Amino acid sequence: MDTEIWLGTINAPEPWEELTNKTTSDFDVYANIVLSDPDANQYITGVGYQWAGKYAIQRTRASYPDKKYMQTENECGDGTNTWDYAKYVFNLYQHYFTNGVNSYIYWNMALPPKGRSTWGWEQNSLITVDPATKARINNPEYFVMKHFSHYIIPGAVRLGLTGPWTGNALAFKNPDNSIVLIIANPFKDERILHFQDSETTYQFALKPESFNTIIQFETHG
Repeated sequence: MDTEIWLGTINAPEPWEELTNKTTSDFDVYANIVLSDPDANQYITGVGYQWAGKYAIQRTRASYPDKKYMQTENECGDGTNTWDYAKYVFNLYQHYFTNGVNSYIYWNMALPPKGRSTWGWEQNSLITVDPATKARINNPEYFVMKHFSHYIIPGAVRLGLTGPWTGNALAFKNPDNSIVLIIANPFKDERILHFQDSETTYQFALKPESFNTIIQFETHG
């Protein structure tokens, strides 16, 4: 049976905790100290980061591009499941995938209203289910996850983007050669996206504070 050894999951200290604790950096204290050891490095397939680990993943990937990377726990919010927090979570997806993760794990899938963690604080979830009525609500973060999970299939490769929308977008090429562009409009007014591939320029209207998926299927003559 094949076995992989992963380093993590790492919840690196917040930047201000580095100053308080007089540590060198979130990257150097955890990932770098292990991966810089040749004896340890040879056995490690990848690194898992969560929460404050977002501050370290860019430097880790830059230093060790041969490793795989995983986001291991989405930040859980406060149980209010607002659209504003969903926008923040979209930015987490964008940050982690841009910096090289191969997968993103959401936490939690389903909770009752104001569902609490075992630590006693209320958390967000993809779905809220009322235990009394069995009524189900798809929360805003459900739709963020759907944009990433519905059309991007295993084996997809992330594509590079250029232009002013790059900081709000991700693009992937699926094994079937379809191109999936996922883009957020963070502004409070409708914006027009001009998207150009090697042959054609397309125009799309992005609704205010919206998440959008655009799919292009390659044709071969």
